[in-house]
Amino acid sequence: MNRSDAAKKAWIARRKKLGTARGRFWNNVDKNGPRQPWMKTNCHIWTGGKTSTGYGYLIVKGIQTRAHRFSYAEFVEPIPEGLWVLHHCDTPACCRKEHLYAGTHQDNVDDLWRRHDERQRAAISAAQLKVPRNPADILRHRIWIRCYENGMQLKPIAEVFQVWPGTIQHIIRAAKLSKNPRTPHTPAAKAKIKAARAKQVMKKNPIVQQNYKEWRDLRAHGLKCKEIAKLYKTTACAVSQGTR
Repeated sequence: MNRSDAAKKAWIARRKKLGTARGRFWNNVDKNGPRQPWMKTNCHIWTGGKTSTGYGYLIVKGIQTRAHRFSYAEFVEPIPEGLWVLHHCDTPACCRKEHLYAGTHQDNVDDLWRRHDERQRAAISAAQLKVPRNPADILRHRIWIRCYENGMQLKPIAEVFQVWPGTIQHIIRAAKLSKNPRTPHTPAAKAKIKAARAKQVMKKNPIVQQNYKEWRDLRAHGLKCKEIAKLYKTTACAVSQGTR
């Protein structure tokens, strides 16, 4: 028996000892992980090897695979091409299938904003439960918010009530968040915001509106953006945006 055959036999024996990929996966999963406040169930934490960013990994058929991707592909469905496997629990080492979903980078950003708002509201609710709010404190906070809405700066308000400006700023932010929680900027929302801003610019500046109208007419007659830009001494990008 040569050296290569011995190494191959040793590798096969080691693989049999380790078991299947699923068996090795469950041997490195702690089902009694922590539970995030916004999740109904606790996390299944990967206890094996991890990357520098905290994601678990294991070797499957000689290829290094992320633990959460392996969990989704094995126990949920095959990962669609071009999509990521994301965490609802915001815990990189979590491998619980109920906490995973397939989505794009924009889905991840939207979910991040949603979790951020939920954390902020939970923190505000916890602070209100921990700190007894008497009528005097409630009245004082309302006065701070009213003074700020009427145009007063934080520093003069803080000097009158002998508190730190940051304290007043925290109360004002909490009041704004409770009334108008932040909404994630999806591509459709971004397009609406962009269109609304363009309309505001056109309403405020009649000259710009007239230029846009002339540019559209010239474009209808076959002129290119570069040619129109030279006539009006502007950039082709501005003409392109104004004629959309």
